[in-house]
Amino acid sequence: MFQTFLIGLREGLEAALIVAILIGYLKRTGQRYAVRRLWIGIAVAIAISLAFGALLTFGPSTLTFEAQEIIGGTLSIVAVGFVTWMIFWMASASRGLKRELESRADVA
Repeated sequence: MFQTFLIGLREGLEAALIVAILIGYLKRTGQRYAVRRLWIGIAVAIAISLAFGALLTFGPSTLTFEAQEIIGGTLSIVAVGFVTWMIFWMASASRGLKRELESRADVA
């Protein structure tokens, strides 16, 4: 359980960093009206994450033990794949991440 907590904490800190960059950019460029939209988007993303987590937590309760184990193992392998891909992506994209976020915020 501690490992899951650390992974969630790390992901939350990364998300907070991206949100802070976007809020700082919007305020610096005088687009304070867009900060409210950003918070609405964050609230929607959190709601979707919670709904998906509830689906994964309570959905398989009617399945057999073997089916639950297969689903759990498959999702663990998928999670490892996503985290590995994210590590390689962050290594290559970390230098231009701030610039990219600001340019995408301009387009939006």
